[in-house]
Amino acid sequence: MYNYTISIIENNNKIERLNYNNEEAATNIYKALYMIARYYVSDIEGLQLWQHRKGKTIDNDPRARIIKQYYTN
Repeated sequence: MYNYTISIIENNNKIERLNYNNEEAATNIYKALYMIARYYVSDIEGLQLWQHRKGKTIDNDPRARIIKQYYTN
């Protein structure tokens, strides 16, 4: 089915990626990161929660899509 990736976009244009094989776990971590980014940490410029096919990544799956997104600006 699907895997999930959270992209954490930092102020210095650095992107960290967290990978999950469970939508519920990925969504829970995304929500926690959203709260941290929105209220506590100014270094995080944005968050993206991606859905992509198993065995693929957001870089090589043409059907990968963002299912949640947050940007500070």
